[in-house]
Amino acid sequence: MFMKNGFELANQIGLDPYNPHDGDNDGDGLSNIFEYKHGLNLNEYDTDHDGIGDGAEYHYWQNKLKEVHPDWDNETINDTAISYCKNPDVDGDNVPDGKEIKGYSVKIITGWKSDGTPISGMRHVWPEEMDPLIPYGYNSSGVVMWTDSDWDNIPDVVESMLSNSSHFLNFYN
Repeated sequence: MFMKNGFELANQIGLDPYNPHDGDNDGDGLSNIFEYKHGLNLNEYDTDHDGIGDGAEYHYWQNKLKEVHPDWDNETINDTAISYCKNPDVDGDNVPDGKEIKGYSVKIITGWKSDGTPISGMRHVWPEEMDPLIPYGYNSSGVVMWTDSDWDNIPDVVESMLSNSSHFLNFYN
């Protein structure tokens, strides 16, 4: 499959309509033709803006899917990996895949002031604590397993919301 010349001329800076091997405009490790063919952004290092580049994410998903679904054929694994590169939160738990794959820091309540306001601290969540295919708070058996760094029976995700006086999770530090 080749990109149409009109597309290259009209939409993509630096592409040559006479060269079928245009390279990798965004430096994400995936060729322009691969990204064009599969609907990824040729000029965006991270198409879904989840914090991990398209090439690294594509290869991560291929390996993860082969591990989790050894009975799947290569085409299904490839198609699924590509679709995951377009979805910033595959398991829908409000933690971007890049954070779950690489780890992240979260603000948690470490104590309380005498006036009742929370004292916050940071805690790093390691990649092995998360699985980007399983919603945050559930293990592979579907049992709720919220991370509770300070063992106070208030999940970190709740403490994050409380300590930030926010309705949103503070996973974007």
